[in-house]
Amino acid sequence: MSEWTGIPSDLPPGVVQLENQVAGHTAAQGCLGLLKTATDGTILKPTGKVLCGIREIAFYERLQEVRTQKQQQQQDDLWTILCQVVPQYYGHPKLTIDGKVVEFIRLEDLTDGLEWPCIMDVKIGRRTWDPLATPEKRKAEESKYKACRQRFGLCIPGFQVYSVRDGGNLIRHGKDYGKQLTEANIHDAFQLYLNATDDGRLSRLLLEHFLSDLERIRSWARKQTAYRLYSSSVLLVYDAARLGLDTGQDRQGTRSLSAKARMIDFAHAFPTDESTEADSVDDNYLQGVESLMGIFEQFLASGRKRKTSSTATRPTTLNVGGPGAFGSSAQSPSRKSPLGYGMQTPDECPSLPDGFLPLPSQVAGHAFHKGTDSLGLLKSIDDGSVLKPVAKLLAGAREIRFYEQLQKASGEQKELVLLRELIPKYRGHQKLPIGGELIEFIRLEDLTQGMLEPCIMDVKIGRRSWDPMATDEKRRYEASKYVESREAYGFCIPGFQFYSLQTGRLQRYGKEYGKKLTAVTVRDAVRRFLNADVGLCRQQLIQFLTDLWNIQKWARTQTSFRLYASSVLLVYDARRLKPVLQHSGLKTPRTPVTPVGSGGGRTPVTPVGSGGGSTPGTPTFCTTSINELGDVEPLQHYFQIQRSHSTNHNYDEDIKIMKENYTFMLDNLVGSYEEKIWARARMIDFAHTFPLQPTEPPSVDRNYLEGIDSLVKLFEGLLKDCELQNAPRQGVA
Repeated sequence: MSEWTGIPSDLPPGVVQLENQVAGHTAAQGCLGLLKTATDGTILKPTGKVLCGIREIAFYERLQEVRTQKQQQQQDDLWTILCQVVPQYYGHPKLTIDGKVVEFIRLEDLTDGLEWPCIMDVKIGRRTWDPLATPEKRKAEESKYKACRQRFGLCIPGFQVYSVRDGGNLIRHGKDYGKQLTEANIHDAFQLYLNATDDGRLSRLLLEHFLSDLERIRSWARKQTAYRLYSSSVLLVYDAARLGLDTGQDRQGTRSLSAKARMIDFAHAFPTDESTEADSVDDNYLQGVESLMGIFEQFLASGRKRKTSSTATRPTTLNVGGPGAFGSSAQSPSRKSPLGYGMQTPDECPSLPDGFLPLPSQVAGHAFHKGTDSLGLLKSIDDGSVLKPVAKLLAGAREIRFYEQLQKASGEQKELVLLRELIPKYRGHQKLPIGGELIEFIRLEDLTQGMLEPCIMDVKIGRRSWDPMATDEKRRYEASKYVESREAYGFCIPGFQFYSLQTGRLQRYGKEYGKKLTAVTVRDAVRRFLNADVGLCRQQLIQFLTDLWNIQKWARTQTSFRLYASSVLLVYDARRLKPVLQHSGLKTPRTPVTPVGSGGGRTPVTPVGSGGGSTPGTPTFCTTSINELGDVEPLQHYFQIQRSHSTNHNYDEDIKIMKENYTFMLDNLVGSYEEKIWARARMIDFAHTFPLQPTEPPSVDRNYLEGIDSLVKLFEGLLKDCELQNAPRQGVA
């Protein structure tokens, strides 16, 4: 398979990226990743390297022959057993992706019809390299997931689970989480995936259903001598929506849980070498299956409260989002959460004064960790303020002085007055008793106040993030993080969350995900955050750009400060985005397009990517606005960028005009919304902001300016993409 650079921009009609992919090669890694067809819901797996693809197709074709044979098979026939535990195969079609012909393996979607699909990829075998692997490949494979593979003959490259006790909140963990699992904590990962209750109870029916399928797989592995399976997985799938809140007592029967265990991934399935392995079972594969069954049998037999190791180091960083590998970080034992996904329960948080709660929407920075001095952001119940703890003494005092200076700035201090409009409103600082100590906090406006589905991205600005007082060790450490994205853009993305319009679920990405972003995938991450999987929204982009242009304007002229490790926080309300897209003619994945006008309707549309050309039926975005009552107001005459759809049109000049007239545009952008702005960008985090030294000649902060210029350019590029995808083809009205 050819090398890919991020999410493909020109997928065939009716084909989309698979959101539920939890492991393997993904778009976020610069690969094509799994696709899904909208017509029949089947999964399309790229065949990848030529020999791997040939082997995997041959395996499925042989299995398909057994399925289609008319003669009666014996119940204990090994191929018949295998047919029961492998997804249904539908051939190997070829599709054109971004101008390249790619061969796929078409398979049954095991999550079809599941409301809250919980998926775990368990890679089977202590050895994962095949007989054709190079010495370098063998060495690389041996170094991964070492603890779990040596002990159990299996590892967990990734999983996702909808947490029943958290109302269906989606949690995703990727390969970095799996690499930190050991004998001491791998049971914690399985219990998290199986939706254990607070006291460790698991659904008996769920375990029995999985064990029924695993027994078939083990029965096959104990007898078969035809194959050696390397880097093959068992995929565990069930519907968490059908579990009761008390998972010890399921609301419905076993069958309703839709739990399945299926064998997948046969690109490295080799026929047995008759000269050396004749009539012998695949011990490498069998050991992993036996261990997996043993873990589930232990859960079923115990019936006791779950016991968490007090000595194990276990990854707990939230890893929520689209398909692919998601990072996490190891934490100390004292920081460990009972179910492995951070501060989610009241008993995990320190005792807080009345009227204050941990901020649930924090996406980056220091967070609460039980048993440590780490404090996260708080939320005031009384006035909705966000309280940021003053961390280190000097940094905290510096940040308070910065906010106080801006608050006191008078009219003649234009640079400071302008900056004051670009940050959250400052509401002073106060001390709160926490853990027997008085902790000082900075009180700030909550930028997501009033948002029903707040989507938040933290963008840290600047290639250099260490301040002049940093030690050599600190400088080296900071320089080693987010290297690719900082080098390419002058900024990085430590974390973000968004409510997916496709699933309606909250998805979160942490710093380990951000550290893997490259010059190509940074753009993909921003598109994901914007819910742009089926198209871009001009209203949303214009509102963000209005603030970003103001920040850029300030950064291009200010000579008072040097900003290090400062961020731009991007926030928008997905609940407000959805109706705008609907009234723009875009059919969101979970909501049918409703008729517009009297007796009129809309023709179904085919989503297109940002780089794809327009086709008949392509939705027209952002040419109308909508108020709370559903009235539609034309906006074309406000947008000079709309005057021509020619691909030769000067968009840079259009953007210049839009900058000059953005205030007028915003006043008319969303009709009669009570709150017209539902997407905004603000500068935050000034603990490492230093005034220009008297000995330095006045000059702009190049480190900050380069980062904000890149961010603005990225969003301007998305706006151009929005225009291009809405432009009708020549001769099309």
